[in-house]
Amino acid sequence: MSASPSASASASPYPVGVLWHYETDLISAPDENDNDWYQYFFASLENLEDFILLDMPTYTNAILKVTLTGTSVEVGTFAFGKSVFIGDTQWGLQLGITDYSTKETDEFGVTSIVERVFADRMDCDLFLEHSLVRMVKKLLASVRATPCIWMGSETSTFSELTIVYGFYKNFDIVLQDYGGSICSLEVEGLT
Repeated sequence: MSASPSASASASPYPVGVLWHYETDLISAPDENDNDWYQYFFASLENLEDFILLDMPTYTNAILKVTLTGTSVEVGTFAFGKSVFIGDTQWGLQLGITDYSTKETDEFGVTSIVERVFADRMDCDLFLEHSLVRMVKKLLASVRATPCIWMGSETSTFSELTIVYGFYKNFDIVLQDYGGSICSLEVEGLT
């Protein structure tokens, strides 16, 4: 994975006017630092299901061009926008799914299952500085019916796991002591 701004038009392999270029592999291979050589050579590759790019520079009047290459590339949702910090995620973050499949058992005990889509879910507590409480309350009120990308953690271990595209269902801000406040946030993903 590499990110680099283009140096100059003459030295760059990219067209004139390219201000920033980013390439990444959306296939997750076993970690080369893993001591299990069998897993390294024979484990199956996994496609990344969610990917967020946080260090894209801000430009006005720029054209964003995204190129995906591969034999079977699919994109469910492509979204971009401004990233806003609303608090530090606390330990105890809960991740889950809501399954919309149906399971019915008839009077003879035969169960029929119809597999349908599922949506991600995330429940977390955030620590807020008191100076952020007003901004967070106002921001959450403004996006109450707007699908957003929610990311519970930026650490490499948990970042992909805590990405949910959807809307928040509930939020509560508990004004605590002089140290700060706690916001509980329940996010419901879209299918």
